[in-house]
Amino acid sequence: MLFRSQERGLLTIYEDLEKNDYYNLLNDTRVLFNCALQDWVSNTVSEADTLGANVLYPAYRSFPETFANDATRLYVPWSLEDASNKLISLLQEPHENMGLISDWTDGTVDRIIDIIDGKGEQWNRAGNRYRDHVSEPKYQLRKP
Repeated sequence: MLFRSQERGLLTIYEDLEKNDYYNLLNDTRVLFNCALQDWVSNTVSEADTLGANVLYPAYRSFPETFANDATRLYVPWSLEDASNKLISLLQEPHENMGLISDWTDGTVDRIIDIIDGKGEQWNRAGNRYRDHVSEPKYQLRKP
């Protein structure tokens, strides 16, 4: 289906890009849409968020925690209607929370060091209870 859309001129598929070429595309992208249900957290969300692209990801695995449960940028997995409604909205203008994911991700190494030093138990996700904290926002979302 994707390749048929490309043949009809509705979609462009880029394959085997060098990292700089990928970043150049992100600089000119309005929305990065992720439909990979095997991902936990990928660098793509921080890269796109940093370079000014809106992001739309499934409310699945670690993405709700990554997005601070921002329902406007998370869609119900397997729901084409929810994904398309949110995608249409995100194509219109930059999202008010753009940049917050990448700002949060930027502090990851500091949080890891705090855990290692015994000063960051609130960030520790070791063991089998790591999902206990998914519903708690890790940073404050901007309100429109």
